[in-house]
Amino acid sequence: MKKQLFISLFSVFFFHNLSSSQIRLPKLISNNMVLQRNQPIKIWGWASPKEKITLIFNRKSFKTTTVESGKWEIMLPAQSAGIGFEMVLKGK
Repeated sequence: MKKQLFISLFSVFFFHNLSSSQIRLPKLISNNMVLQRNQPIKIWGWASPKEKITLIFNRKSFKTTTVESGKWEIMLPAQSAGIGFEMVLKGK
């Protein structure tokens, strides 16, 4: 019984990791980064080809799809000065 449970749990974690997104970002884009105010903000990175990328910033959602090489980019509108913004990236 324990062996079956172990195999089931291992399979769930293994296949979940295969299907999970692997979004990569340049080193410039990281925790505690400072963004230029009153200027459009370019966020870019890499993921699997044709992957759908969603970026959530300042309670707004922005979407794009990677090209064949896996590159993607999203232009955020200019932002006024502020602190404590959260940026979340998701891929499917």
